Amino acid sequence: MTMRHLLLLAAMLCAAAPQAAPQAPVPAVPVMRSFAAHAHVSEDGTVASVDVAPEVPAPLVDIVRQAVASLGFQPATVDGVPAASRTAVVVQIELTPGEAGTLAARVVGAERAQVRMTPPRYPREALVAAISGRVILELAVLPDGRVDPARSRVSEVELSRYGAASRRGRVYAQQLSEASLQAAADWVVQVEEVAGVAQPTHIETPVLFCAAMGKTPGDCPGLEPRAPGQPRRAADPRVRLAQLQASPAGPDA
Repeated sequence: MTMRHLLLLAAMLCAAAPQAAPQAPVPAVPVMRSFAAHAHVSEDGTVASVDVAPEVPAPLVDIVRQAVASLGFQPATVDGVPAASRTAVVVQIELTPGEAGTLAARVVGAERAQVRMTPPRYPREALVAAISGRVILELAVLPDGRVDPARSRVSEVELSRYGAASRRGRVYAQQLSEASLQAAADWVVQVEEVAGVAQPTHIETPVLFCAAMGKTPGDCPGLEPRAPGQPRRAADPRVRLAQLQASPAGPDA
């Protein structure tokens, strides 16, 4: 990344910041940001081209594109035959403030795009009773990315109260389940394409309700830590989606 790009990036990210009186220098603290792109994956699993999301700042476009282009995939298949595909990817970049208002960018990793969810409404009765819970949703995603409520369901509910796991509270479990499904009906998931055809898919994702958050994001006292969700799969059993095999890590730019 050139000095010109660094200065432009700093200006774009800081333009909206209010003016403040001069202050003593503070240590540079890196911040993490995620940027979206689509990878066009060839039949051999290599990335043929990359579409970077419009909201990615111009000085970072090449960095995001290069990070996605370096990924390796197990290619999609139709009836066992490798096929070209298009899949959504998120690139994590660490931005560190430098001298003269510049920002140094470093690629930390990349992953398949997860569900971007609008948080569900926390049922008031459960919140007042200090009931926390994790609801595991199995979502049916239509070819246009919308969630099909009629074919989506709750597969599991875990409850805790005051930091201890709880097996009681069927009413609370029902409330959290209903709130999760109601919210999911409005979610839009990135579309997966195989051989040029948008695919209906199934995806598993957890929804966390926490009355008292733990020390780290995604942690809730009384609930065991859990992975983000199971890999997304095509609804058509003849189709297998491309699977990410490697995540890049880049030097400072």
